[in-house]
Amino acid sequence: MGGKLIAVALAISVALAPYHAHACGVDGTESLQPLLLQVNAAFNLAGAGAMGSDYPPLPALQSGYPEANPMAGSVPCVLLKAIGYVESSWHQATHSVARGSKGPTLVSGGCGYGIMQITSGMKNPGDLPADTQKRIAEEYAYNIAYGAMMLAAKWNYAPRWNPAVGNRNPKVVEDWYYAVWSYNMFTWRNNPNNPDYPAIRPGFDGRQSRTDYPYQELVWGFAANPPKVSGSLLWAPVALTLPDRTKIGTTPGWIPTPSPSHDSPCVVLMVKPASLQITVEPGQRSPFQGVQIDIPGSGNPNWTARANQSWISVIPPSGATVPATLYLSVDASRLARGRYTGQVIVEAPGATGSPQTITVDAQVGTTYRVLLPFLRRGN
Repeated sequence: MGGKLIAVALAISVALAPYHAHACGVDGTESLQPLLLQVNAAFNLAGAGAMGSDYPPLPALQSGYPEANPMAGSVPCVLLKAIGYVESSWHQATHSVARGSKGPTLVSGGCGYGIMQITSGMKNPGDLPADTQKRIAEEYAYNIAYGAMMLAAKWNYAPRWNPAVGNRNPKVVEDWYYAVWSYNMFTWRNNPNNPDYPAIRPGFDGRQSRTDYPYQELVWGFAANPPKVSGSLLWAPVALTLPDRTKIGTTPGWIPTPSPSHDSPCVVLMVKPASLQITVEPGQRSPFQGVQIDIPGSGNPNWTARANQSWISVIPPSGATVPATLYLSVDASRLARGRYTGQVIVEAPGATGSPQTITVDAQVGTTYRVLLPFLRRGN
């Protein structure tokens, strides 16, 4: 009797224990659950290829069909944000972890990690470098940048491995249809003509069952119907146009760009360098030094620049075109010898990364000292 009770107890404990088919590439990690503003900013930076050298870079994108030419990498912002929402509802940690807190990393049963549910290279230790796997699992910004890089790589699969859309223009969101399909596997499962999906179905808007739609229709649906949190939409809606399913058929091939088509650039303020060191003699004005300003993705690139110290000259104080060069100089006509620090604040309304600050370190007068020999009178 006792043996039977033990067996029953063991069976119950096994049944109640969490089930893991197998370990993934990184286990037991914790992640910051980012604030929504942090997630939004990371999507903008990643889509513009402006995350910095410590993050996965966007590859050059092939543009044109059938002949192609490389162009600077960028990914439509609305696609990244909608994909991130389909994948994880913008969660890097498990959904029970409050935003701004740390907790267990969100990991799917198929070893998808974090906001972008990165699966490639994450199923086994060593499939990617250990540090890369760890950062994908633990850092939301790195996870988003890696997902953007993967989506850009899917774009470049066409036309050799995947079909293309239209003239294959990376700035046209609808031309990314097959790349988005590929992000979740370019298989029959996501073919819009798959009979597993209702033949007559309304456009997805977030209220229907996700199982009734292929992956790319979920992304298109959320792009046009962003979730609302605390009364505010997570992103500006873009009513993307789906292609005609009959033109895709059961064996997808080239299809024309659906009309109307849309763009969705990631608008980011970029200022380089972030600091200047200037040496000037008392009573003089230093030569002007240039700082580069760019706002990739902006259709209305208005910017302003102002100094917080009267001895810093800024030319021009504003502009409406980019890229642009901002010229800075130090006026030492009223400064004594010594070291001074000031800032120039650059702002671009509506751009991620705005405002940005340029630190100006000014050395007025040389820093060496003249040492006179010690003279001693003789007796």
